[in-house]
Amino acid sequence: MKVAFYLPNKFCYADCSNVDLGNPGIGGTEYMIIALAYHLSICQKKHEILIFAQHDTQLPQHCSIVKVEDVIEALYACKQKNVECLIVQNSQETNKLFNEDLGGLKLVMWAHSFMSRMQWNLYARSANVKRIVCVGNEELELYCDHKAFKKSTVIFNAFPLPSSTPFTIPFQERENEVTFLASIVPHTHFHLLAKVWKEVIRQVPDAHLNVIGSGNLYNNSKALGKYQIAQNEYENYFMPHLLDEKGNILQSVTFWGKLGNEKYEILKRTKVGIANPGGYETFCISAVEMQLYGAKVVSCKKGGLLDTVFDERNLFVSEKELINCIVNALKCKQHNYEEVFLFLQKRFSFNIVCREWEKLLVEVENNIPQRTLPPNSKAPTALHHLRHFNRTLKNITPFGFYWMPCMKFYESAYHRIKQLF
Repeated sequence: MKVAFYLPNKFCYADCSNVDLGNPGIGGTEYMIIALAYHLSICQKKHEILIFAQHDTQLPQHCSIVKVEDVIEALYACKQKNVECLIVQNSQETNKLFNEDLGGLKLVMWAHSFMSRMQWNLYARSANVKRIVCVGNEELELYCDHKAFKKSTVIFNAFPLPSSTPFTIPFQERENEVTFLASIVPHTHFHLLAKVWKEVIRQVPDAHLNVIGSGNLYNNSKALGKYQIAQNEYENYFMPHLLDEKGNILQSVTFWGKLGNEKYEILKRTKVGIANPGGYETFCISAVEMQLYGAKVVSCKKGGLLDTVFDERNLFVSEKELINCIVNALKCKQHNYEEVFLFLQKRFSFNIVCREWEKLLVEVENNIPQRTLPPNSKAPTALHHLRHFNRTLKNITPFGFYWMPCMKFYESAYHRIKQLF
C-alpha cells in the first residue's frame, strides 16, 4: 500500500535532514510527522511512504518528498500518485478534506491536538476515516462515550533514544538548574511558572531558570513583544513577575529563544524540567526529552503528562502545589535514572512505535476494523466516571451510540446556559 503523510511546514526553515539528532527547533507535531515517515520508510518494506510537504527542502534524503501548497493539493497528489492511505493531523485545515470527493482514499486522522466535538462527528460519520490515532490514553478518554471512539486507538509519539543511557552529569552533582522547554504561548502555561519563580528563588537562592522556546516557534512571521520572547499581549502578562525593581530581567532567569540541538547541552545539566504546568497536552514530547537527559520533570497531573512522566510524585493537582514540587525536586538528592531510561525505551523508542504503526497500516490496508479499547485513565475524575456511565448506557441501549448525546454535548449546553445568566 502506498501511504502519504501530509506535512504542513510552510513556516519551517530549520534543518530537518537528520531527525535522529532530535527536534531541531520546530513544532513537535511537524517533527513527529517527519521522524515517523522517515523511520517507517527505512524499517519496513510492506508500504511505500511519501511525504506531501509545503516546504520540501532540508528533509531526510531517504524520504520521498512531494511539494504541495495545502491539504487540498495533497488530496489531488494522492490521486496522481495512486496513494491509497493519507495520514493527516486533526486541524481546521484538514477539516476541508470532508468537503471534497475523497473517492476510495483511506484516511488516518493523527490527533496531535485535542479534537473538537465537530471533529469527532466528522470522523465518525466519514466512511473514509479508517482510524483515529490518539497520542495518549488521556486524550482517548475524553470521547470514550462518542461513536468516534470505535475507530480510535492509542499510539504514543516516539523520540530517538540511544541504545544506552546518554552521558549526562550525575543528578546529585548538578547545580539547581530549572528548564522550561516549549513554545511561549498561553496554552503552554509559562505564566504559571513565571508567577511563582520569585518564591522559588526565595526558598532556593541559587536556583536558575532556563527558558527555551519562543512565541513564534510555529510561525516566524509573528511579531514579538518588547523582550522578543512572546507575542506582546502575552509577554506583558508574565514578564512583570520576572523583572527586578529596576525593570531588568532577573539574574536568575535566562531566555534562550528558539534552539536546535544545542539545547541538549542545557538539558544535560538541568536538574528540574518544567513541562506545561497547566497540563494542557495530548502527549508532551519535551517531557520525554528532559527526562532522557536526566532531569526530574514537574508538571500538572492530567492530560498527556500522565503518560509521559515517569515519577507521578512530581505531578501536582493544584497550581498552589507547583512551588513545593519544584523546590522539593531541587532539594532531592536521589534520582533513579536507569529506571526512567528503561521506561522511556519501552514506551517511546522508534522501534516500539513503528511496529505499532506497521500493524495499524496492515489493518487499514485489509479493512480490518479497530478493536475497541477499554477506557484507561490514570487520574479519573467525576467527569470520567460520567463518560464511562454514559458509554455503558449507550452500549446496552439499541443504537445508543447513534442517537444518544455524549457528555461533551451536555458540557457545551451547560456552559451556554451559564453564559445567559
